[in-house]
Amino acid sequence: MRRIQYKAILIMLILFQSTIILADAMDESYLIKIEILSYTETAPLSINSDMELDGLGLPGNGSEADPYTFSGYNITSTDLYLVTISNTTQHIKISDNIFVGQSDEQIGISLYNVSNIQIINNSMSDMAIGITANLTGNYNIALDNNTISNLSSANFAAGIDIYGKYNISSISGNYLNHITSNEIAVGIKLNSTQLSIVEIINGNTIKNLDALFSSGMYIYAYMDGITKIIDILYNLIISIDSSQFSSGIYFEHIRDNMYINPRHGAYVDISLFQYNIFNWIESEGKSIGVFHNFNVRVISVLDNSFLYIRGSAYFHGSQNLSAGTGYISLVQMKDNYFYNATQGLYINYLTDFDFSVNL
Repeated sequence: MRRIQYKAILIMLILFQSTIILADAMDESYLIKIEILSYTETAPLSINSDMELDGLGLPGNGSEADPYTFSGYNITSTDLYLVTISNTTQHIKISDNIFVGQSDEQIGISLYNVSNIQIINNSMSDMAIGITANLTGNYNIALDNNTISNLSSANFAAGIDIYGKYNISSISGNYLNHITSNEIAVGIKLNSTQLSIVEIINGNTIKNLDALFSSGMYIYAYMDGITKIIDILYNLIISIDSSQFSSGIYFEHIRDNMYINPRHGAYVDISLFQYNIFNWIESEGKSIGVFHNFNVRVISVLDNSFLYIRGSAYFHGSQNLSAGTGYISLVQMKDNYFYNATQGLYINYLTDFDFSVNL
C-alpha cells in the first residue's frame, strides 16, 4: 500500500512539473515568434511543380543542406487556400510565417504529392483546417512547432489532416487550440489508404475541442491501408468536449464504411504509446481516453496518465460480424495512472496481453 501511495504522489509531482515545463515552453515559443518584428504581407502562395518552385527566387537551392525557404511572411486572405504546394520533390522549408483566414471554409496550407518539405514554427488561425495533405507515396515530411488555433467549420475542423500513402518523419511540438465544429473536430487526423509510416508524434499540445464528435487524434487505416506509427510520446491532450462522443485518441480500421475485419492485412500498428497525458475528456454522451476499434496491433501502453475522464481507456475488438472478426494483438499495458475516470478500463478480445501495475 505504501508503495502505491508513494508512486501516486510521485506521478502527481511529475504531472505538476510537466505542466510548468509545458507552460514555460509555450511562453518561450511565443517569444521566439515575436522576435521577427515585422512580417512581409504577401498574396497566397501557389506552387505546382519543381520548375515553378525554381522560378520563385526563394533563398536556398532546393537541396537537403540548403532548402528553398519561405519565411517571415504574413498571408491574410479570403482565398480558399493560403498556401498550395503540389508535385514537388525538391527540399522546401515553410517557417516563421503567419497565416490568417477569414472564413470557416479556408485551409492554411494544402499539400498534394509533395516530398522533402518542412512546415515549422508557423502560426495559423481563423480557418477550418490548418494543414491538409493528400499524399501519394511521399516521404521526408516534417510538421513541427506550429501554432494552429481558432479553427471552426460547419462539418469538419482539424489542426492537421493527412490522407493517402506517406512517410512522415515527425509531427512534433505543435500547439493546436480551440477547434470547433457542428459535426467533427480533430486535432491531428491520419488516414492511410496504403502502407504509411509516421516515425514519431511527440510533444504536441491539443486542447479545447468541441463538436458532435471530438478527438484529440484520429488515426485510422481505410480499405487496404496500413497506418504504422513508431512512437507516440509526451503529448498533452486536454479539454476535449462533445455532445455525443469525445476521445483523447481514436484508433481504428475501416473498410467500405463498416467496422469489420476482412482479414486481408489492413491494420493500425503502434509500436510505443508512452508518457502521454489526457485530462478533461468530457461528453454529454460517451467519453473515452483511448479508443481502439478493430485491427489495432503491436501496441505497448506505458506510463500514461488519464485524468478526469468518463471511461479512461477503451479497447474494442470483435463484434462477430459476418465479414470477419476484429482484433487487437500484442498489447502490453503497464504503469499507467488513472484518476477520476469513472469507466476505468474496458478490454475486449485481445491476444498476447500483459496487464500489470496500473494505478
